[in-house]
Amino acid sequence: MKKKITLILAACFLTATTLFAKKPNDPSVPADLQENFSAHYINARQISWDKEPDYYLVSFLMAGTRFFAYYSDDASFMAIAHPVLSDILPQDLKNSVKSNYSDYWITDLYQVSDHHQPYYVIILENADQKIVLKSDSNKHWEIQKRIKKD
Repeated sequence: MKKKITLILAACFLTATTLFAKKPNDPSVPADLQENFSAHYINARQISWDKEPDYYLVSFLMAGTRFFAYYSDDASFMAIAHPVLSDILPQDLKNSVKSNYSDYWITDLYQVSDHHQPYYVIILENADQKIVLKSDSNKHWEIQKRIKKD
């Protein structure tokens, strides 16, 4: 499940598509899903919904930060992610990026929380490829995806 969420996150962020803004009470989003979201994120603003094949993605602002929440088709919470700066990474993860990916730059970094321990998803890029990594126990990175550039 974590790998699926990580790949979903990576797909969303790598495509760099813009979410189409919809009204918070959009009739194309099931009412129980909107109620579930509203109950958990009372202070959410600038809410945008997007329906993907296997899940709903809601983008919103809260306390000045952009969040992305993922819900299954049955309105169950899957995960929430938000962008972070590399300086908050645990030292072991920072060291690993510096030593193993020194010829890459960080294009995106997210902290993800699901029903388990929070983890990080980082997207690294160089002239030849993009790599999506997911943290494992805040000490190691696992490669989730490699994308060759044309």
